[in-house]
Amino acid sequence: MRIKEKTTGDCGRQRYGYAPIDSNSTPPAPPKDFVPAGCNPMKENDKKAMRNPAFELIEHMLARKEKIYEIAMHFGYETQYNKLEEELLELLGAIGEYQEVNGSISHVCEEMADVLIVIEGIVLLSNNDEGSLVCRYLDNKVSRTLRRIKSRYYEKLEEGGR
Repeated sequence: MRIKEKTTGDCGRQRYGYAPIDSNSTPPAPPKDFVPAGCNPMKENDKKAMRNPAFELIEHMLARKEKIYEIAMHFGYETQYNKLEEELLELLGAIGEYQEVNGSISHVCEEMADVLIVIEGIVLLSNNDEGSLVCRYLDNKVSRTLRRIKSRYYEKLEEGGR
């Protein structure tokens, strides 16, 4: 199987996105150390210090990125975006059931997993600029929320009647 590798002009770094030349071929997985530009993976000491189920979920997702990439490559961008819309609606339905009629938290978790898989696949299919933009938005939104928590922004909103 011949693979044509795409590159970007992003500081000379190569994007490990692949465009199969033969549509019947299986795309190779991105290298194990692939991280979109702008995303800084956690250092080993940080991971040990923060044993939290959310961090374990992220590690779990990273360990499966090759499989998620293969799925995303098989279905392609447009199908992945359609699937994301479908999975988000299913997640909203599961949350509604859980909150209104004491539905199953297991169903909510299942739908969350579906959404995470599709989102990760879309990010892996993205070009380097899009992946970097997602990482920047993530970093900015997390930082902003932490600043707001420290400044008691949310408590002030509640006191103001909003």
